[in-house]
Amino acid sequence: MKNISTLCLIVLFLSMSKMTCGQEKAIHLILSIDKYSNIAQSCSKDEINVNNWISKVSDYTELRKKVYDLAFSKDKVQSFLSSFECDSNDVILFYYSGHGFRYRNQEIKWPYLYVSNQDETVNEAGLSLEWVKKELIKKGARLVIVFADCCNNIIPIDIPAETDYVQLRTNYNKLFMNVKGHVIASSSVPSQYSYGTSIGGMFTNSFLKSVDEFLGYDQSKITWPQLLEMTKKETLKISSNRQKPQFEFLLEPHDSSIPSNTVLPDKN
Repeated sequence: MKNISTLCLIVLFLSMSKMTCGQEKAIHLILSIDKYSNIAQSCSKDEINVNNWISKVSDYTELRKKVYDLAFSKDKVQSFLSSFECDSNDVILFYYSGHGFRYRNQEIKWPYLYVSNQDETVNEAGLSLEWVKKELIKKGARLVIVFADCCNNIIPIDIPAETDYVQLRTNYNKLFMNVKGHVIASSSVPSQYSYGTSIGGMFTNSFLKSVDEFLGYDQSKITWPQLLEMTKKETLKISSNRQKPQFEFLLEPHDSSIPSNTVLPDKN
């Protein structure tokens, strides 16, 4: 009987231990560290120091440390934070070390983080610290901490307007569905070289950047000539005037609601 009682106590103890382990509390250290720019050395040191500090926090508390070293890309950071999950009794610490800025018409006091491992515009790489806070609060953790070691200086650019699907669809249709004719372009005029970088050709990158910026706004008269002119200016800018694209076009309006094989009635 005594042996049976002892066995029952052991089984009960192991069951309770397993239950306790299953409810283990964690501190999630989410790191977004600039390891690529001119301040990479300082940022990497920040990463080491904060990591060591969270190890102490874990030692002095019952919080198990979990570290997530995110790829230094705005899209990757947003994707991770949006899909991140934790328990209701956990702690989240998001820590950023890198470049930062604020738009000239920005009202929120928190900076934008420049999260990019390549040469991108502030609109392409800018991630709102306010958005990070709101996104992490949604996770339902007991405690959320958001730290950013970065600049908060004003740049001479306004916050880009939010572009919805309907606006983009309208603008793309203006370029591809509501015109007919032809467009031809090359990356440089006669006698010039064309230049490429580790992230692609200057002309192609300038064109795609112009598309993103131009189509992202409410453009009532968006046209191919306007888009190509923006591409030319951007290419000249980033190539220090060494590369000037050339283009020609012959275009006219087209009613995309009418099938191309439809015979229109004679106006006479």
